[in-house]
Amino acid sequence: MRIKRIISAILISLAAAGAVLFCACAERPAVTVTVSTAVPAVTDTPVPVPEDSATGVPVSSASPTPVPPANSSSDGIAVPTFTPKISFVPLPTSNYTPDARKNTPTPSPAWASPYPSPEGEPLVRVPDSMRIATVVSDHASVKKRSSLHGSGIGTVTAGEQFRVIEESENYICIDYNGVKGYLLPERLSVRTADLNRSETVKYRAASLNIHGAESATKITKLASLIRSEYLDVVGIQEVKRLNLKGNGIDWLQRLAEAAGYPYYVFCKTIDYDEGEYGTAILSRMPIILSDTWQLDVARGKEPRFLAYACLLTESGPVHFFNTHLCASDMHLKSINIASMVYTLRASGVSPYIVTGDFNCSPPRIYRYMKDISFVNIDMNTFGTGARPKIIDNILYTDGIVVGDVHLVDAVESGATDHKMIVTDCYVLAESQN
Repeated sequence: MRIKRIISAILISLAAAGAVLFCACAERPAVTVTVSTAVPAVTDTPVPVPEDSATGVPVSSASPTPVPPANSSSDGIAVPTFTPKISFVPLPTSNYTPDARKNTPTPSPAWASPYPSPEGEPLVRVPDSMRIATVVSDHASVKKRSSLHGSGIGTVTAGEQFRVIEESENYICIDYNGVKGYLLPERLSVRTADLNRSETVKYRAASLNIHGAESATKITKLASLIRSEYLDVVGIQEVKRLNLKGNGIDWLQRLAEAAGYPYYVFCKTIDYDEGEYGTAILSRMPIILSDTWQLDVARGKEPRFLAYACLLTESGPVHFFNTHLCASDMHLKSINIASMVYTLRASGVSPYIVTGDFNCSPPRIYRYMKDISFVNIDMNTFGTGARPKIIDNILYTDGIVVGDVHLVDAVESGATDHKMIVTDCYVLAESQN
């Protein structure tokens, strides 16, 4: 019963509301709409058109016809369009440096700006002549002290040549793979070598990333690979030595000995696993000068270096560089590339080649270095993806001609995860600097 009373009350209310609405409509007066058909008279007097006082552009008195949004829906409902704000971040001022550490040689360039032309003395000064010591006895022990007592730092074999640092009646100090070594005078024959190139020099060079080479098995595979190409000089990257995982062994020395390279220099980039990590240069030709320079990197990124070796041939010196650039995005890697280019120019030597894992394709480097050529422009050296990764390369300047460029697969044997790139280099006699 209660529900019936509620329904009846609702129906009575609706009926009353309908009656009121009907009465209101019946009492509303009729509206008459009059449409004018008169045409205004045409006169010869022009009607002045108002102008914007600021721009002088005519302003129409009629309301503009509304234009529906381009993304309106079919039923006329406008869909809001959101335009994101675009803000440009200004470049840092010229006194900004990418890293607090000492990096590229002075003057250190401004971040994200073109590097200036090097000024001042060159980083490398190759003399016209040099005192060279030739070993005349087999298995002579190289000592670390001028007293010639104590343990040795290595051995030398007859025929090997080294730059003389100091001479005396009791000892001769040589540059032994980047460190001072001392031998008895009777173990060596010293001469003055002319370092002016007299004729074209030919040598075979290669670049190889030896990632993960910290076991006897991998060192054996790498040594066999290098020997098979009869290389005169090799720039290698990702060198680990004296670290815990490698049982504290100097794997660089093991590789040099196994591959048959009496001369090598190591460029340390970071401390690693209580040992060292970096790059190195192996050579069959005597290394008479060597140096390293730290490159600019984006703040917080792993340090990177450029290593240099001056190699002695019968026809004069050969200039050789090696590096491993960072694997960052290009807007960060560009700092590293530009710093390398600046340092190469500041070195003051030419012609030269640069081996390395550049972690980018040739066009990326060419943007900063228009006067360089590339041995590898289309060959994949890392990975098996559809898009080639042309990251391992050999750069060379005018005055050098290259030939017999090819890749050696070091991945299939398990020696490393990179392919080795090999080329013959011809350094022209008239190109010496």
